[in-house]
Amino acid sequence: MKVRSLILTSLGHFINDGNGQVLPILYAFLISHLHVQSLLIGVFAAIYYGTSALLSPIIVKLITDKPKMGIGIGLLLWSVGLTLLGYSVSISSILLITLSIILCGVSSTFYHPLGSQILYSVFTNNAATAMGINGSLGSLGRTLYPTVSLLFLHFLEVCP
Repeated sequence: MKVRSLILTSLGHFINDGNGQVLPILYAFLISHLHVQSLLIGVFAAIYYGTSALLSPIIVKLITDKPKMGIGIGLLLWSVGLTLLGYSVSISSILLITLSIILCGVSSTFYHPLGSQILYSVFTNNAATAMGINGSLGSLGRTLYPTVSLLFLHFLEVCP
């Protein structure tokens, strides 16, 4: 139970934090290829982080009794948000880009409080060690996703 919880929450942390690194890559792409004004990029970033900050206490309060399900919902919403984001960029729709960034902001609110809750409940005496391992996987996601994303876009021939 303990090892499984640590593996699954760490994988969720890797994905959640890695997904958040896709947005800065997208912002550079929007400026260089779609010629979106840099001020609008700042607005997109504010929307993403603002949505996450404002909704985190609300969403977590609604789903605290089922943290595993909440993490699953958050990761599912991430996939929908990033898919919609890719589509909206492909058709150059600022409205859809904005809506998908809001959805990504909502998606990002689930993991951290719920993952922590799971680890603290399973690793009562060793929570710090479990949190350290879990945090390392989040950092690894933030480290690897920019390169993986750009390689993926390169192989799809979306960017040079």
